[in-house]
Amino acid sequence: MKKLSAYPVYLTISGVQGFLFWLVVTVNLVYHVTVVQMNPLQLVLVGTVLELSVFLFEIPTGVVADAYSRRRSVIIGYALIGLGFVVEGAIPRFETVLLAQVIWGIGFTFTSGAKEAWISEEIGEKQAGKAFLRGVQVGQATALLGMIASVALASIQLNVPILVGGGLFFGLAIYLLFTMPETDFKKAAEDSLKLWASTKETFLQGLKVVRTQRILVLIFIIVGIYSMTTEAFDRLWTKHVLDIGLPDLGNLDNIVWFGMINAVSMILGLIATEWIKRRVDTNTNKTVAKALFIINILVALGIAGFAIANNFWWAVFAFWLPMSLRGNVEPLVQAWVNQSTKPEVRATVFSMQSQSFAIGQVVGGPILGQIGNVFSVSIAILISGLLMILMVPFYLMSLKLNNKGDS
Repeated sequence: MKKLSAYPVYLTISGVQGFLFWLVVTVNLVYHVTVVQMNPLQLVLVGTVLELSVFLFEIPTGVVADAYSRRRSVIIGYALIGLGFVVEGAIPRFETVLLAQVIWGIGFTFTSGAKEAWISEEIGEKQAGKAFLRGVQVGQATALLGMIASVALASIQLNVPILVGGGLFFGLAIYLLFTMPETDFKKAAEDSLKLWASTKETFLQGLKVVRTQRILVLIFIIVGIYSMTTEAFDRLWTKHVLDIGLPDLGNLDNIVWFGMINAVSMILGLIATEWIKRRVDTNTNKTVAKALFIINILVALGIAGFAIANNFWWAVFAFWLPMSLRGNVEPLVQAWVNQSTKPEVRATVFSMQSQSFAIGQVVGGPILGQIGNVFSVSIAILISGLLMILMVPFYLMSLKLNNKGDS
């Protein structure tokens, strides 16, 4: 099969990933609560194990992508993600779900950073910021289809969407093997000794870039706090809604409600992303920082409102606020990092960014999960929303740096 142009392949990856990811996650939290029967701490520990895997493997896989091949890194990553989801859906046990997080977490580290660095090199830095946002839009659009397919397959059995999604991630890896180009990347030396010497040098260069760019340090702190505060929300919102109670849908399964809730979130997210894409200059640090600051304040308000809701519709409306905006955080952070990073270490620095995200979740997740166990799920979610206030001083410092031109 002939290699295709990079930008259409990137959008294809974004679209297929959006579809398959939501094919799985529309049901997997309900699967964890109702089939595997996890308590709040176990629900959060699933995320902690996932993020710990990311923390341990993000830098090595990012460095290998820079030193060897970003294309191969992406392909390996999607194959491992597929394997992880198949394991998760095949055996409904807590221990098996944890093992699955390790597998697909490692797979994620092969794709994160490598995918963004690959498209940045193929189409140029100035076009990359808008490509990130366009990729989010495509992923949000196909996610709607993934949700519909997930609800339909879940009517057969709750684990079927997870198994099908895992299998199709394998298919994406095979497709990319034949179609994904890599034209501007200079491959490291062939023999393993030179490869690992290059790997070490690439990591040290990436570390030097982060240490000498104060704006990158601030970005990584912001990302760490953000991930720490959103972990409980991500893992416990389904249980909170189930605890409140779902309106009767007649003969339809409760999973239909979650499909509809997520579908509306995605539609609102598409609208929000288009508005942000038209108004935010992703090539200007100060503009990106201001946009992220406003988004994070609104996300915090939505999470807090969701936590204190004791009525289904109040909870759902509050839930839609953060969920419609959060999809824009990652591409805007990527654009922010992209502006302060040298091309030859870009995948490594992106991986360091993902690692700071993982640290936040590993630190904050178990604590908030235990709060959910001891007190209540709603209190754990409320605290997670209030903790986002910790990001404010670091945003103010980043804006001050940008005003001085030190970015």
